[in-house]
Amino acid sequence: DHSPLAFSTSVILPNGITRKMTLDELGDLSAITYKSKDTTLVDYQYRFDEAGQLAEQTGTPAWVLPKQAASARYNELNQITEWNGEANAFVYDKDGNPIKGVLADGVPFEAGYDAENRLTKLNFTRDNVQYREQFAYAHDHMLAQY
Repeated sequence: DHSPLAFSTSVILPNGITRKMTLDELGDLSAITYKSKDTTLVDYQYRFDEAGQLAEQTGTPAWVLPKQAASARYNELNQITEWNGEANAFVYDKDGNPIKGVLADGVPFEAGYDAENRLTKLNFTRDNVQYREQFAYAHDHMLAQY
């Protein structure tokens, strides 16, 4: 089977280095390679989970992303149903927006949304400092204030 989403593309950068990007049959990034003539400078391989989140990066050791300590499970709506083994780490409103959850570094948050499901507030406490981030939108629905 051939997928129209699976392909490779190469670009020669101004410094003469060639960057080759490869997508898998789902259209997800599967590899990036940088070469100078016949010498491979950097070579990355990527694997994504069912939700489209980066699950693994391998390749040139100096360029590998640090492993994240978090693990998550998702439902058919791409909502987190389990975070690091905890089933109730995320709470969603009736429209499916996360109203309570955990930031990437483990800090809990609370969020609010307007009638059009746009994020309007994000509150959390990190290192004994309370953060209250607020968002406002213009008539064209673009973020106007942060």
